[in-house]
Amino acid sequence: MLMRICLFRILSVIIVLFFTAGSVSASESEVDVTKIERIPDYSVELSAEDFEEYSDIYTEQPLNDKFLAYQVRLPKGWSRVEIGLNSVNRKSDENENRFETDDGTGIPQKISRRFLGEIAKYYGPGRIEELSRFEIKAQELDYEITAKNWFMHEVLLQGYTLEGLKVISDRRVEALYVVVEKDTAFIVRSAVEMNGPRIVVSSYYVPEIHWMKERAYQQRAIESFNFVAPESVKIEKMREHMFLDLLSFEYPASWKLVAPSIFSTESMEAKLLRSKDNKILNGEIHINIVSSEFTNAVADEIQYIKDSMESRGLTLGKLLGTREDYHLNEDVYYAHVEQYEATNQSGYLGYELWIAIMEEERYYYVLTLLTPSRRGDFYMWAQNEETFRRVIQSFKP
Repeated sequence: MLMRICLFRILSVIIVLFFTAGSVSASESEVDVTKIERIPDYSVELSAEDFEEYSDIYTEQPLNDKFLAYQVRLPKGWSRVEIGLNSVNRKSDENENRFETDDGTGIPQKISRRFLGEIAKYYGPGRIEELSRFEIKAQELDYEITAKNWFMHEVLLQGYTLEGLKVISDRRVEALYVVVEKDTAFIVRSAVEMNGPRIVVSSYYVPEIHWMKERAYQQRAIESFNFVAPESVKIEKMREHMFLDLLSFEYPASWKLVAPSIFSTESMEAKLLRSKDNKILNGEIHINIVSSEFTNAVADEIQYIKDSMESRGLTLGKLLGTREDYHLNEDVYYAHVEQYEATNQSGYLGYELWIAIMEEERYYYVLTLLTPSRRGDFYMWAQNEETFRRVIQSFKP
């Protein structure tokens, strides 16, 4: 075990030596949206017992969809607003896998893959100023992505002023942010959570002038939101690739596998490509499997990666971060991932290269992910990052 730890440290040094020379710094105007404050906690202002006493519980199943069935507590005196989802006509569509409803106008409504659709709304007691409200929106997912990354894309898309974020799990995050509607600023606390193939956003809006006295109720309400029948499913169909009968990994069906013939079990490779239109490459994962009997195998692979990037007109820049929080097969010793900026010949910081080094008894695995950068196309980056994570975790010696 000590030998493996020493080797792991040596491999990390090799990567740093290869890629830190000639590093490129990000401009000061660029902001890493993943570095944000933790969401404030106001629970001391209202105990769980007091909140339960001064609130009512609501249990609903919008669209007669089990994945949308929820339960939430809201302050007493709130009222539910009908939004035309009573008459439900559930239709099967093999291509889109969406649900349609008739709201009485004859206009079909859908749980869309592209936009958040409102499925429930509640208002607080009347007052002269804008009312507080609680609303629930849903969207159907078509790619694997974490709740955090999905929400961060929404923040960028909508231009929210994000005040804090709390990651509960890969499937749920809670956030505090500011939105302006007409001339009124609202402080919004939301829970973003996946259930089945849906992502659901429950949000408690409070006009800024009332937020101080209502913020504890806001927090308790959001924390109380949960699904009646939580279920985790794979969003995308997964395929398996085997290197003979030696080892295997899984990958999403939306990625194209390129696997050359195997002439030697001492060195094997495969490549995964992602393209939305079969013209522009949106992501690339390269997998190299080399025998652990070759003492210079990993160093040679790292040099090959560097040469390959340069031949494509890309230069590796500064280290963006490292990751080791992967759930691996018990026969895989470790997975160490380092993330680097990549620039083209004009200096455009539009790419990232991730390098993973893994080891098991017989082989080293050296994986790379080439992806649009998180600053350039956050949603694409988030989807590619999640695919890379799933590929790493799926390896079975």
